[in-house]
Order: sequence, then structure tokens, then C-alpha cells
Amino acid sequence: MTEAQHYCATTMGQEVFTSAETSRITGLSARRLQYWDKTDLAHPSILRARGQGSRRLYSKQDLFQLRVVKGILDAGISVQSVRRSLAFLRKLLNGKHTLDNLILVSDGRSIYAYRDNDTILDTLHAGQTVFRLALGELSEEMKHQIDHTASLTGKPTTESR
Repeated sequence: MTEAQHYCATTMGQEVFTSAETSRITGLSARRLQYWDKTDLAHPSILRARGQGSRRLYSKQDLFQLRVVKGILDAGISVQSVRRSLAFLRKLLNGKHTLDNLILVSDGRSIYAYRDNDTILDTLHAGQTVFRLALGELSEEMKHQIDHTASLTGKPTTESR
């Protein structure tokens, strides 16, 4: 049994991808995958390389993380910022959650993560919470309050105006 077959057999049904497959799926060159693994920007979780010519084996989640990194870099964010952002997110998620539960946005200077509908974190500033106010929701809430008040006082509602 080869090393790759051994790891495939012991991943408990998890899909495993070679470097060549990972390169085709993510659109990243084999050299880029090697570099990111070597510099610890993004690395395979199944099997990391142990010297020249050794194999790397990636999980489906690894492929997703590689595409996230590629997307952020393609948007013009520096490698240093991506590295700091990912370090913060890994610490925040603590292995309990995956990146696919987040929405990432950037203003070109920082990378922000939406954890849910009410929390936005600045990943480059130690998770500082960012202000969020959905104006459409506020407008709808105000219309309902006006209509409710109007119904209590007998005034015309916003719908009848």
C-alpha cells in the first residue's frame, strides 16, 4: 500500500485530493501550492510534504480555503494582510466552524468578516467590531411603528396615504 493509499484509506470517507487535482480544481499552479504550504499561508490538512518529491494530500475544506485565499489575493489584498486575517479567523473559529460560515468583504485596507447578520469583525485589527445598520430594515420597522401608532390614534396609515 502506497503512502497516498494509506491516507485515503484512513480518512474515514473524507474526500482526498492530490496536488494535481487540487491545482485543477482551484486554478492554482503546483508551484503556488508548494509555496503556500512551505510559507504556511495555506497548507494541506491530510498530508503535508516532507521533503522534495513527497506528496501533499488536501481535503475538500482545504480546497475551499485555497480558493478563499486566491480570491482575497486576486482582489488586491497583500499577502501579509491575508496571512494576518487567516491567523485571526483560525483562532476565532478554533476548529469548531469553517470559513464557509462567513462572508468576507474588504475596503482595500482591511478584511471584514460577517459572522452572522449582526456581527462584523475587522480581521486585521484583532476582531474589532464594526458598526452595521441595515437601513432598509430600519425603514420597514419605522413604517410598521407609524402604522401601529396611527391605528391606535385613528390617523391614516402610511399605506392609505
